[in-house]
Amino acid sequence: MALDIRILTEVILPVVLAVAVGYSFGRYFEPELTSYTRISIYVLIPSLLFDNLTSSALSLGEIGRLALLVLSVTVVLIIIAWLVARPFSALGRSTQSAMMLCVVLVNTGNLGLPIVTFAFGQESVPKAVVIVALNSIVTTTVGVFLSSRGRLSSSAALLTVFRTPLMWSMLAALAVNLFAIELPVAITRATHLVGQASIPILLLLLGMQLARASLREQIGQRWRALLMVVSTRLIVSPLVAVLLTALLGFSGLERFALVVQLAMPTAVNAAVVAAEFGGDATFVSSAVVVSTLASLVTMTLLLSLIPFGT
Repeated sequence: MALDIRILTEVILPVVLAVAVGYSFGRYFEPELTSYTRISIYVLIPSLLFDNLTSSALSLGEIGRLALLVLSVTVVLIIIAWLVARPFSALGRSTQSAMMLCVVLVNTGNLGLPIVTFAFGQESVPKAVVIVALNSIVTTTVGVFLSSRGRLSSSAALLTVFRTPLMWSMLAALAVNLFAIELPVAITRATHLVGQASIPILLLLLGMQLARASLREQIGQRWRALLMVVSTRLIVSPLVAVLLTALLGFSGLERFALVVQLAMPTAVNAAVVAAEFGGDATFVSSAVVVSTLASLVTMTLLLSLIPFGT
């Protein structure tokens, strides 16, 4: 159980405490959150995405294989999320879109990356970082689309995707890799520095958003929807990852690491995207907190099942 206790105390608990700090700050100072949300969407997350993609040492073939996995998992989860959200039409289109958002967007970064690093060692980091970057792409496309879809038509929501700097930072990073462009040190260091600030600020922002929401009210009024989302994210999603990693030929510790990373709770970024693009940010924030707390149990159980000697 020593491994399990260290995961709880050294990886997950610090994240929970960071959110608690943001919550306390939000309750005491009642800050205006629009600026925090926009700097995350338009500056911090694009910088993190650009830094991760341009600094990866993996070949384009390896990145392509991981991209196929993330694409496959995302497509399957979108279908499952649609089926899960469909019976809740009485809650409105915005909440249904938020439910789908909570299932599809996974916290591969500020939870997944440290857990994979701790459990599987430094050799797992390059691919884990690429998974983070690829899931950031999912956030820039599917996440923005689902959030916007809550208040816009599908075509208008699709156009919103291409108006965000997230998409353009991804295309720029791919161009740098494809054409082997040597970037000035000042640019690489600046994007790395700004990108590294995204995770702590996102956690604090989540706490501040939760200070504006009543989790008790969410559970009281929409607890069935919340339960379905969290169950799908933490139980169904890992099973999808197990199946698809096998079908795509991943094996050994590489496969185990990918499954663990894709089995994380709802991404913190989901609440930020929902707040910025008109989604049901209150529901999403509640799902982030509940799924993160529930993952204390599911992650411990999942890691205890992995044969680390393989």
